[in-house]
Amino acid sequence: MDSLNTLFSHINEKLYQELKTAIELGRWPSGNVLSENQKQISLQAIIHYESRHLPDEQHTAYIYKPEHEACESSQDVNSMEEQIIKFK
Repeated sequence: MDSLNTLFSHINEKLYQELKTAIELGRWPSGNVLSENQKQISLQAIIHYESRHLPDEQHTAYIYKPEHEACESSQDVNSMEEQIIKFK
């Protein structure tokens, strides 16, 4: 894995875009189909590049998690005391 990390650290933006396109299409620019192993390594390379060069919002599979908006309380969700809810 160390050799892969060394390889990943040398990826530039052009190669990153080419790898991303290859994974999206399932083919290399030459038209050859990516093997499962090539897909896995390419995806690892993309994730490595994004973690070093892009903000979190631009990472592959980023999930937006908004701040807690369930109530109008300014208290932290984790520190809120237990409350009894009565249904009518």
